[in-house]
Amino acid sequence: MPVKWYWAHDGQNFVEFENPQERTAFNIIKPVIESAFGGGETCHVLVNVQKCNGIPYKPDLLFLKKDGAGAVDLKHYAGKISGKFEKRGNLEHPYCVDENGMLFSQGHGQQYSGEFTQVAGYSGVLKRLLQKECGLSDAPFKTYFGLCFTGVNAEFSLVEKFISDNRRDPRLKIEQYTRLCVPEDLGGEIRAAAFGRMPPGKSPSEERIQKIIGSLHCLPRDFNDRWIEINDKVYTQPCLLVGRKGTETAQDLQLAGGEVVSGRHLLIIRDKAGHVRLRDMSTNGTYVNSAKLHHAELVLPLDAEQPIHLWFHGGAQLVLRSPGAPETRRTRAAS
Repeated sequence: MPVKWYWAHDGQNFVEFENPQERTAFNIIKPVIESAFGGGETCHVLVNVQKCNGIPYKPDLLFLKKDGAGAVDLKHYAGKISGKFEKRGNLEHPYCVDENGMLFSQGHGQQYSGEFTQVAGYSGVLKRLLQKECGLSDAPFKTYFGLCFTGVNAEFSLVEKFISDNRRDPRLKIEQYTRLCVPEDLGGEIRAAAFGRMPPGKSPSEERIQKIIGSLHCLPRDFNDRWIEINDKVYTQPCLLVGRKGTETAQDLQLAGGEVVSGRHLLIIRDKAGHVRLRDMSTNGTYVNSAKLHHAELVLPLDAEQPIHLWFHGGAQLVLRSPGAPETRRTRAAS
């Protein structure tokens, strides 16, 4: 398989997405990367690496291939994206802002020093791992680092101008090697590896790549595993968001039922083998096999013969079960 996916793992479980924006951004870029490497070289892509390595606010993706490596952060920003310097503590850092000059990343704490520093920092971590594993301490090379804007109608010419205008400003700290793109361009960026190419004759072996992946606490993951069936459709996503139909939230399963169903009502999460984790986030709760679940989590076994019944205020119902043997009447949902 040309694209091999790896996911952060804490020793017991894969570390899932924390919010629907993360999941939506990943589901947008996944087919783009797979298409770019559909018939050629192998590309190893690591997801959620930062969440098992004790360093907050680092990139969503690392990639490793025989002739290049790099870090990419997915930013689910929409519209026109510009940049400005913002003071945090005693220092000023570059941040992405909307066309009104408001920071996109207002939810981050004081230790967050901006999108560019974020992605460049983990690119440096990856470079040091490559130097150690491949004996590249004396070989001049750079690892790719870039931002991919995945929001609807993302347009980044303004932030490109901000970078160009401030290229020599010491506050920028991103040198000349930062790439910005939208999803349709990401596959080509990674395939070319841009400036992130390995020195001639220094391509890492598969064994060395696997050592690097292991040191970053990642394990292989198969995104084609038919892990759950919901109302006769089989899903492969490790996390599914259920919510009220007609809201702006990007749900995987939309339910009719008016205001009694929340926009972000319930998460259906792949747990340990053969089990599902249900996390209710709603106003009115979810009935699971007749027992009410409200602002809590519940882990249940998945069984093809003993389904889990979910009821929602407003009349909507979902039936969850292990897919079991494939049947022609069942359809595979988009992943």
